[in-house]
Amino acid sequence: MLSLSEFSDHRWLTFNQARALSGSIKKGERGSTIMLYSDVEDEATGKPFRIGNVEMDNRVVLAPMAGISNSAFRLTVKEFGAGLVYAEMISDKGIVQKNEKTLSMLYIDERENPLSLQIFGGEKETLVAAAKYGGEVWELGDEVIAGTALAVFLGHLFPIFLAFKGGKGVATSAGILLGLNPWLGVLTISTWMVVALVSRISSLSALLSALLAPLYAYFLLEKGILIMAVSIISVLLILKHRLNIANLMAGKEARIGKSS
Repeated sequence: MLSLSEFSDHRWLTFNQARALSGSIKKGERGSTIMLYSDVEDEATGKPFRIGNVEMDNRVVLAPMAGISNSAFRLTVKEFGAGLVYAEMISDKGIVQKNEKTLSMLYIDERENPLSLQIFGGEKETLVAAAKYGGEVWELGDEVIAGTALAVFLGHLFPIFLAFKGGKGVATSAGILLGLNPWLGVLTISTWMVVALVSRISSLSALLSALLAPLYAYFLLEKGILIMAVSIISVLLILKHRLNIANLMAGKEARIGKSS
């Protein structure tokens, strides 16, 4: 049944209803479907849009689907006009452990661009290491690695599930530094352990480690953008410890194993 007064089912229109929409109408034989071709460009799909400096032809996006959105499928969707395609979500541990099936999922055909790829995992060390490996495979540059390191750090420092409070910034930064360069992580963690052993004050150990981390990075990391990322992490850690600094200056900071 056709709705004569309102469009209760948008798939069906009378001839007059179709004409009222200012479309070009193609009539079939008696009893067959009337097809409406609108000349009005769809606002959601017809206009280019940007994400940062990446421009897409339209807003049609292929969602990541496990076991489905491989390179061949993404190319097919691109041919049908999608503005952006997502690859399958890829395990960080699969990348770090060089799993053959996981590494095959990293393949990207240049015709797929622009493309979004998501690496998932629960440990900061493997997330950063996987992003670093992916950056080398795709020749993305150290900017992507630095951005990933900062994103992982900020996500743990200001966790959304804890109302942006109570993050584990020190532990997360240690994992990130290990991912960027093992020796950088070892030196920074060693600094924390030595200061903690001598002073028995955890916050002082974290602050001195944060102060020295950029210096270690200067000698161990080749790229300035990575050194900058480490410096930003250190500054944010120090700012996060403002109350601890005040307590240290007042001699009120709690020692390891003792309450304040």
